[in-house]
Amino acid sequence: MAMKRAGFLELHAEARDRLAGGALPRLMVIAGEEPYHKESLLEVLRAREGATVEIFARRADESEGDAFLRLLDAWTTASLFARDEILIAREAESLLGAHASTRLSRLGELATRLEGEPPAHHLVLTMRSLDGRSKLAKRLKQDDGLVSLPLLRDSPPPWMDSGPTHDTELNQWLVAEARRREWRLGLDAADALSRRIGNEPARLVRAIEQLIEERDGTGGRQRRISADDVRAHVLHTSARLMTLFDESLERGDVADALSLLDRMRHEGVYDHNQRLVSGVEADDTLLRGLATRLAKLIDAHERLGPDLVGALGRPPWKRSAAESEALNAALGAGGRRVFLERDLRRIPAAGAADAFDQAVAGLRALRDGTGLSMHATTVRLSRSLGGRR
Repeated sequence: MAMKRAGFLELHAEARDRLAGGALPRLMVIAGEEPYHKESLLEVLRAREGATVEIFARRADESEGDAFLRLLDAWTTASLFARDEILIAREAESLLGAHASTRLSRLGELATRLEGEPPAHHLVLTMRSLDGRSKLAKRLKQDDGLVSLPLLRDSPPPWMDSGPTHDTELNQWLVAEARRREWRLGLDAADALSRRIGNEPARLVRAIEQLIEERDGTGGRQRRISADDVRAHVLHTSARLMTLFDESLERGDVADALSLLDRMRHEGVYDHNQRLVSGVEADDTLLRGLATRLAKLIDAHERLGPDLVGALGRPPWKRSAAESEALNAALGAGGRRVFLERDLRRIPAAGAADAFDQAVAGLRALRDGTGLSMHATTVRLSRSLGGRR
């Protein structure tokens, strides 16, 4: 059995403390899917006392090989005026190119070479992911040079049967972000905010800062943002409304789903081209998004089978090595996998297949102009996804 791994909140807090003070390794990698969280850690580096930070980027007319050689030169060559500076290269996969694995290994060898002087400066790379089994990852872990951030959970993990549903990692993180700005944000207010905006960190932080501006001077000594403040000043986004619509279908809550449908058809939603569409075009956008999601879910159900889907309901450290290996092989190791896992636990294969057929039938009716009752389709989708076929 695998040991319990630290979650986002713990790992992010540890990384902030590590980067804020103390010695830095010559090579560091900050890995994670969400750019905002990586950027927030880079801000901690910039704020280090006496830090000299330089940003390295590939030039428009520069080949991958030339950019890599220039990176090596900048990292290993002492500067006359800025000693021991921090060199930051964002999204290193695009910088290192097709030979990323070999070039990363070369960087790791230079950082820990036994003969000669180590690189003159500190190099910090941000990446979407880094294989924890690679030699570089193991070397970085030994030097405290690897920060690997998982996605923030926006719902409780399946093995947590107790506690309020709003006590999620995402909402706890929002509470901490408000606290860092010396404001109080309760879990109920954090939940109201994430339900209105969604789980995109940058947008959520901007909303907190806007709420602070609204409340500044009126909060008194409490400096508190309430759930009522959120409801009064923060509007639902169309992306969040679509998510709430899907969640209503999964609960089998027909009344809520129909209410959300009417609102989106009237107010409009953003389609895949970021056009605000309403009416029939909103119907098309909703059905296309749902069909795409269900197609991925059906494929995952077929690849896993009921036994492995059942294993997803247990904490990772309580799965067998064979189960973990099979799940990784079938679902991959990317951060977005957490959302597919959530759908696999919530929606059985038969329900997903039936709802997919309903969504495709609706799209065909729209295409052929034979007439579609989106309200009737919503009722049928709710029965399929809510387990009442």
